[in-house]
Amino acid sequence: MVTSVAVHEDATAAPAIVEVQPGGKQAQWLLDVFRYLIKDVFRDLKVAVPVADTTDTRNDLVAVPPPRNATCLEKCRDHTLAFFCRPLVASIFIFFAQCVFVLIGCWGVVIVWSMLGLYSKLDNGGKQMSLECLELAASYNQTLEPKDFPRPPGARWGWSRDSPVDYCNESQRLFNLSIKWFTGCFSYINFLPIPWRLAIFHHVWLSHRTREPGFDFYGRRTKTLWFQLPVRDRRVISVLLNLAYILHYVSQTTHSIYHTYVEGQTWPGAFAQNAPFITSIVCAVAAGKVQAKAEDKVMAANPNVYPPRLGTFLKKAWGKWRGGLTLGGLCCGLTGALRHEFNEWKKSYDAAYALGNATARAPTDRRGIATHLTGVEIRAINGTSRVEPAALKLSIPPPTPPASNHKTSPHSQTQSSLDA
Repeated sequence: MVTSVAVHEDATAAPAIVEVQPGGKQAQWLLDVFRYLIKDVFRDLKVAVPVADTTDTRNDLVAVPPPRNATCLEKCRDHTLAFFCRPLVASIFIFFAQCVFVLIGCWGVVIVWSMLGLYSKLDNGGKQMSLECLELAASYNQTLEPKDFPRPPGARWGWSRDSPVDYCNESQRLFNLSIKWFTGCFSYINFLPIPWRLAIFHHVWLSHRTREPGFDFYGRRTKTLWFQLPVRDRRVISVLLNLAYILHYVSQTTHSIYHTYVEGQTWPGAFAQNAPFITSIVCAVAAGKVQAKAEDKVMAANPNVYPPRLGTFLKKAWGKWRGGLTLGGLCCGLTGALRHEFNEWKKSYDAAYALGNATARAPTDRRGIATHLTGVEIRAINGTSRVEPAALKLSIPPPTPPASNHKTSPHSQTQSSLDA
């Protein structure tokens, strides 16, 4: 059984060849990759205090107290975000979010099963029409399909509010019920990031404090990835994200108003339920695309500061496997290449982390506020690192040149000689 990977590198040539060898750590490595994937998938569900960096779990960041001129609204925002960032609270919310995703999948299966009975010839046991619907259809001289219901002749806009029937068969009832629960599960997912979305919207649109890249809600230097993005991108993202949950709850309201199958399949119920829900999803996806594109630029400029996404490792591993640099088939070879890329990045990041901790100390200000950051972050914030966040270059002063590089004047040399 293939369980580990060794990498042979030639100092003279060439590209590394990933060779598959037997071992006993493959299961543990796959578990680590799965955890990394879960972290990447649920990163958008996390909310951060103004100085917290959710891209690096090894940073033992301390929540910085607000400045003396903080308003009541800003303090309320900080307390709300800090509550969601408590380890126990965050773990509970994320656990329920994972359970909700499972429920979404289950109700999705129910929707598909009911649709098979409504729109296909498959008999799922729920096609039998009720006697009341058959009698109404006969009085209207209509023939009903499994998805149909009696429609009064000359019916106009909003007639379904007075319909004598709510549904005509079990598939219709099941479809309507599953749709309600399916969209309702998304309400929890949309609720979690509301405090953070309101905070970033207020910061980039309404706050009197600076919103330039590299500064947090109070105008303090920070390395948090969100605050490194350009202001224009953050404004677009904040609008789209807030529209996403607002439109979702508008859709949920219409689901409670037009709650029957007949109302949900006729005008205006069908439009009122589907248009806001679809638009909500489009806004969320568009915001994610804009944010991912902006984050990728910062990550690419600072590989030793911000960890890459799992997709980056997959692309590199796929390229090595396609280029013949991996020994083994699709499964073993691709897995070996992926593990190699993951371990190589981990080594470089650990080296940078150790180097930074050996030379850096936690920054403080005159009020005694301290944050425990890694050396890489401190050097990037102070402007003395060769790898600086791209968005911070204009706001970081250049490093002070070493004293040995300054040329001394003849007068100073003479004064030194006299002192000696």
